[in-house]
Amino acid sequence: MNFKSLFVLGAVLCGFASCESSLDEDNLMLSNSTQENVETKSLEGESQSFTLYASYKGMDYTVSCERRNDSIIYLDETFRNLYEKEISKLPNLVTVVHPDGFIEFFDSDEDAERKLGINASENQRSMRAVSPEVGLLGKLILYDDDSFTNTKDVRTFWITASESEKSSHLKDSDSFNDKTSALKVEYLGKNENYCAVLIAYKDDNYRGSKLICIATKGKTHSDSNLDNVPCGDDSWGDKITSFTFSIEEVGKYTQSPHSR
Repeated sequence: MNFKSLFVLGAVLCGFASCESSLDEDNLMLSNSTQENVETKSLEGESQSFTLYASYKGMDYTVSCERRNDSIIYLDETFRNLYEKEISKLPNLVTVVHPDGFIEFFDSDEDAERKLGINASENQRSMRAVSPEVGLLGKLILYDDDSFTNTKDVRTFWITASESEKSSHLKDSDSFNDKTSALKVEYLGKNENYCAVLIAYKDDNYRGSKLICIATKGKTHSDSNLDNVPCGDDSWGDKITSFTFSIEEVGKYTQSPHSR
């Protein structure tokens, strides 16, 4: 083979190598682009949007929110500053969820009782007959998973007018400490003057922040995802440690203070 032939063959081989290198780079760029899109979609998939209807110290707020990983992001700057700098810092925060899902925040038991007629102090509550009806009047279901998807790993409690249900520590009594991701409260009575009231506590022995959920006649209280209910610097998802569940007289607190 003469020198000219060798030169032509070398040029052809270099051309093939250049094409192969270009294809590899294109494939790598395509792979990286695809991976980036997947990661972006994955991150987007972790974000959930919802609207929070809430009230604090007489002011109502309608707040667009996003749930990102384990945090609630408040998209309204005014409410975000209020919650992060004031509400979340309250050591005895009381959160009341009305039958229609509207949330009220209170600084203390005394504030909640004064405004809504709720007796949230455990040492003032007793097992007493308040309704003339007999039989099972209240039902509480605690779910381990959100959206009520897991119907096997649940805890169900029934109450009458004279017998309430309580647990000072769910770890000891029902092995359900810090596991409640969703819940339902139902009032089964026919008397409209009474309701079923759950008071859940963040700490054992009825201490710490409180979550109060109310069910009236024909209106089951359902929280399908407690991750969307604020509690301090986080949420009520997997935070319930102790609780009381009882039949109470309907007070003005059962009427939501807003309209939407």
